[in-house]
Parts: sequence; C-alpha cells; structure tokens
Amino acid sequence: MPNADNKSIVRRWFPECRCDDLNLGVIEQFADPEVCFDYSLHVSGRGCAQVSASAETLRAPFLDLNFCRLDIRGCMATRRGCGGACNGDAFDGMPIGSLAAATGKAMRFVRGITILKIQDGPVTREVRLDDGLPPLGQMNLISPA
Repeated sequence: MPNADNKSIVRRWFPECRCDDLNLGVIEQFADPEVCFDYSLHVSGRGCAQVSASAETLRAPFLDLNFCRLDIRGCMATRRGCGGACNGDAFDGMPIGSLAAATGKAMRFVRGITILKIQDGPVTREVRLDDGLPPLGQMNLISPA
C-alpha cells in the first residue's frame, strides 16, 4: 500500500476510532480481523470486536474526548495529546482503579505515542504508550508522593 494510503488510514483511524468523530465502522474498514492492540493504561486485546468494545468503553465516560494534537510521522506513528471530562458512564478499563460515573473531572494526556502497523493494507497492530501519571492524578486514581 502506498505511503499516502497509509497516511489517510491514520488520519481517519484516530478521530473516528477513538475520539472526536466516533465511527466504529472505521475499525471494520481498515483493521485486520485479528488486529492486536496493546495499551499502557487499559486492557489490551485482539480482534475488531475487542478494539470496538475498547473504544466504546473509553468513550462512554469521556463524551467530549478529543485530540488536541495529531502529528503523523512517516505513515504509521502519531504523537498526540488528548483529553476530556468524565461526564458519562463509570470507567473501569484501567488496571490502577475505577472511575465513578459523571465525576466532572477532566484529564489531559500531554504526551503519548501510538504506532499503527499497517501490513499489506489493513492495520494489524496498534501500540499506545501514554504518559499516564498526570491523567491518573487528575482523575484522583493516584495521589502525589
């Protein structure tokens, strides 16, 4: 797949699969059925159904979740900041603890990198590493030392 096609996948994957313009159809459209995903702050898994469920689980408490920065490096890696307020459902997708519903607490990820592996067309792997300490503190899931 040409580099321009990979970039167009990346440009749609993040806003539609995770945040601003939630459209889970993008997962079925661009991901391999056995896509693997590994996230530093919440449950990892395999397959389009689990990627979709993870996106819905993350979006449910953070109805205004959005990207404040989306930079494409090459064709597969992005560096981003994102955030939102917990104004929806409870969230228990993080290994460090759960967040009650509608707390109104805001979180902001300043640093993070997500790498999409695009192999012969579809996304076969998504790896996300976030600087999770600040958001976990913002949500009162950890306290300062």
